[in-house]
Amino acid sequence: MARFPRLRGPYDPGAIDRAERTLAEFLAGTENAENRVSCPLPEPPSDREWRNPAKNYSTNRLNVPTPPAKFNQMVEHRLDAVFHALSDPTRRGMLAQLALGEKSVGALAEPFDMSFAGAAKHVKVLEGAGLVARRKSGRTQLCRLEPASFAEVGQWLRQWEQFWTVRLDALETLVAKKEEDQ
Repeated sequence: MARFPRLRGPYDPGAIDRAERTLAEFLAGTENAENRVSCPLPEPPSDREWRNPAKNYSTNRLNVPTPPAKFNQMVEHRLDAVFHALSDPTRRGMLAQLALGEKSVGALAEPFDMSFAGAAKHVKVLEGAGLVARRKSGRTQLCRLEPASFAEVGQWLRQWEQFWTVRLDALETLVAKKEEDQ
């Protein structure tokens, strides 16, 4: 019984025709064994070609990664983490509780009717953003606010506050000028 090699790699239209002819000759039951496999089968691609098929496609030019702009990435990443942490109302409520003083993770969970594990996950997100510091005291985990991250957010917001103040002042001047003309 003849075995057919498994075809791998980039599409080869001739390989399908050759395989169909070989199969047709095999099924016809030709007496001569040499006629059964009359055409050579394509060579399988090398391991290097098989591992990197992207070079064989015309769209590989679209997959070229562009280096990210180096615009204060560390601060931007921290701001993203802070705003992500502040996007959840449960975490904002936990921060409001911590503004009153240091509390345990269990105490933070009580008003939200959630498990200790759920509260610990929220605290972990706040801790990853740098908004909260956690310490162990015996078996309890105590959390407190970290004001440094809030200072960074405040600085970022002040920058945009200046931008919008200038824009709104210009708009106010323009509206006042239009009213005088009428």
